[in-house]
Amino acid sequence: MVLGGGLFLLALDVGDTLLKWANWALRPAYLIQQSILVLSCLVGMITEKRWVQVIAAAAAFTSMLVYMFREMGIL
Repeated sequence: MVLGGGLFLLALDVGDTLLKWANWALRPAYLIQQSILVLSCLVGMITEKRWVQVIAAAAAFTSMLVYMFREMGIL
């Protein structure tokens, strides 16, 4: 249920980003980060193994941190 809500929020985020113009939404860093988040949510919903869900959640969290620090110019 939580990951399904995550997919819904991702859809809202993509819609909001598209309102900022397509060139903002089509940046490679944004596309890669959103793809990792979507795949992590899907893997977490499909699999029943807890360790796979933990790895998917860690990948999603890490991708968000890397994206945030990269956009702020820290990395």
